[in-house]
Amino acid sequence: MKGSIILVQNNEGNFISETIKFFTKKVAKKYNVRTWTHSMIGVENLRNAEYVFSAEMSQCLMPLKKFKKDKIKFEIYKVVDYIKEDSLNELIDSFVDKYAGDGYGFFQLPWYIYRWFMELFNKDVRKQKNWFPTGDICSEMVFRFLTQRLSYSVKSEKVNETLKHLYEWTENTIHPVDLGYIIKNHPKVFIKTYSWNC
Repeated sequence: MKGSIILVQNNEGNFISETIKFFTKKVAKKYNVRTWTHSMIGVENLRNAEYVFSAEMSQCLMPLKKFKKDKIKFEIYKVVDYIKEDSLNELIDSFVDKYAGDGYGFFQLPWYIYRWFMELFNKDVRKQKNWFPTGDICSEMVFRFLTQRLSYSVKSEKVNETLKHLYEWTENTIHPVDLGYIIKNHPKVFIKTYSWNC
């Protein structure tokens, strides 16, 4: 699971997840993917449990089993990019060291309402800057991780196409549904290895 991408749909009725679903359901339908509400990075096994790097109130390590609940769905995708094991370990270690404890980017969220509004008029604002890019949200962390990982990996046409697709967004304008769309469109790079309640 180390270095995998995890997409989550939280159906427990909490405010942020329900708001994300409301403002992304149109694009999820367009992309033909789930209304994913969260995304995480698989880190490694610690104390005989699988751990993820997740954007909660702050960026943190937590056991994956915390997400194994009746009203939560998730899928795990292995990234097939032939990155060297040492490079992947170094990337994960530096990522956790750099971002663990950073606060959640609540002030970024109003921009996504703006994006939803503009999409009602078929206006593409994905490359515009988020007004308040402070803090970090889940999809931002996954975007950073993926772009760094794919930059370190063995270059191939499929890796280059995935990177090009990722760069249609910025780290502050991508959301979990967008990540689901990218994963769906690059099946040679992202292989589903596990699903919970899906």
